[in-house]
Amino acid sequence: MDQTSDHLRLLLERPYLRPYFYENKPWSPGDTASADEIKAMAEILLNNFASAIIHSAAFPQYPVRSVEQTIRFHLRNSPALRDFLIEGFERFPLAGLALLRLKNETKEETERDLQVLVSKSTDDDRERTRRQRLLQHLQSTDKAGPLELAKYSLDRAQSIVRTDPE
Repeated sequence: MDQTSDHLRLLLERPYLRPYFYENKPWSPGDTASADEIKAMAEILLNNFASAIIHSAAFPQYPVRSVEQTIRFHLRNSPALRDFLIEGFERFPLAGLALLRLKNETKEETERDLQVLVSKSTDDDRERTRRQRLLQHLQSTDKAGPLELAKYSLDRAQSIVRTDPE
């Protein structure tokens, strides 16, 4: 629980960071905040959001629906969060698709993000394949809510663990 609220303490201690996460302010050279501070804060927030989503997917009694609006607000009001999510998508193997869905208004916008992510995939074949599989799943499912997408990723990861001897 401490880690999930660490970002609040940081935002209180460094109020100059708040506009980057609440007011849709992009970082610019010369700002009081450094680019590294913004990225670190974005990582902390996204890790917290990903944790909440995965807990809800794994434990039905965990109420992610109550935090979906908060996650959605932050993703839609923070270029730093949106950029970090796209640039570091591989850091969110279980919650990345759900976070993309919360970032966007529609399933089609989420598909476009995934198409971009597939086209700019790294040299990592596993990551490229994962992104393609997520895109195919999103295009073929009628259940495209964030929680359902997180459950898909979690179930997929659990089935790989059961079948992969590594």
